[in-house]
Amino acid sequence: MVLESRVKSVIAEYLGLDADEIYPDASFESLGADYLDVVGLFISLEEEFGIEIPERDANRMKTVRDITWYIRCVLENEAHKSRINKKRKEGNFHDL
Repeated sequence: MVLESRVKSVIAEYLGLDADEIYPDASFESLGADYLDVVGLFISLEEEFGIEIPERDANRMKTVRDITWYIRCVLENEAHKSRINKKRKEGNFHDL
């Protein structure tokens, strides 16, 4: 839920909304965002979470839930890669 709150906070700040009014199944359109708003929103999310969201992926995301799920997957993948790289340096893979 912490991640969802952060996502909602970024969306609320960018679109000038109250975060409590943003629901997981809300579409960008229902939040009053046009195409340029959505582009700017994704840039804000990339900056907030330190990730890159390729355009092909961004184009498939339609709701707050989609964004939250995507960011969670990217962050978990990055954490996993970091653990693997650490173990690779240590030469110790048995406890991954």
